[in-house]
Amino acid sequence: MKQFVIAFDNQDQVYDALDATEDLGTRVIPLLPEIRESCGLALMGEIGAVEEAVGRLDREGLPYNGVYSYERENGKRKVEAL
Repeated sequence: MKQFVIAFDNQDQVYDALDATEDLGTRVIPLLPEIRESCGLALMGEIGAVEEAVGRLDREGLPYNGVYSYERENGKRKVEAL
């Protein structure tokens, strides 16, 4: 199942973003090792909600470092910048 991951500079930003997007099914996860620029936590959700989630962060002025797609293929992680 394809999902999105959003990276942040600090934990406060992650939890502010969670508050803004939790109704979309987002959750806080440990940062994937393939993503280096972050505070160690990230926000994850279903790929179909990525535009709405990023739009809310932008509208509310909540900063983030990057947006990525994530899925497992044949037991391996595949992470790509969006």
